Amino acid sequence: MTKYKITIQQRIFEQLVDKKSFTRAELDKAIWVAQGNKFEFNRRRGYYGTNLQAWINNKLVKRIKRGVFKITSRGKLYLTDRGKCNKIVRTERDKRRQANFENRKTYQELYEQSIDRHVDSFKHLVGKTIQSVRRLNPSELKTLGWAKNPLVLELDNDTCLIPQLDDEGNDGGAVLHYNFKSKTANTIYTT
Repeated sequence: MTKYKITIQQRIFEQLVDKKSFTRAELDKAIWVAQGNKFEFNRRRGYYGTNLQAWINNKLVKRIKRGVFKITSRGKLYLTDRGKCNKIVRTERDKRRQANFENRKTYQELYEQSIDRHVDSFKHLVGKTIQSVRRLNPSELKTLGWAKNPLVLELDNDTCLIPQLDDEGNDGGAVLHYNFKSKTANTIYTT
């Protein structure tokens, strides 16, 4: 077993390990003492919440109920064999990170597949030509319940493309016309 320098965390745990449970106030006092403060303890709110949460996440401390905690068996292991305890904590943390990475990767793949399926459902438009360009007429606007009048691109297969404000069709929307060669963009606004 490697000999380590005693840390403030160990000094805190040494003060609390024999208690069945301890309060946040008792924890604050243990921190105060472990830090080597010589003057009288004055209960104040320190910035210890982050450390406490890390100890809980690493299963060194367990929250019993609001404001009441206890040192776990892993916390006791930290006192007797810090190296072994830290190895367990690192292994669990790495497993969580790997699982999170796998979940993100799976989510990204599903997202890309859904985007591809969305594109695939419009491939029938390839080769269609625009026969006319116009705005919606007043009765079409009324039917759609729109106030904004977007451009209508009528295609040669008796269908049309009408830009919407959003995917729910809440109103007409603008169109971006982009020229890839000249790298210029023009917005076709609604009226």
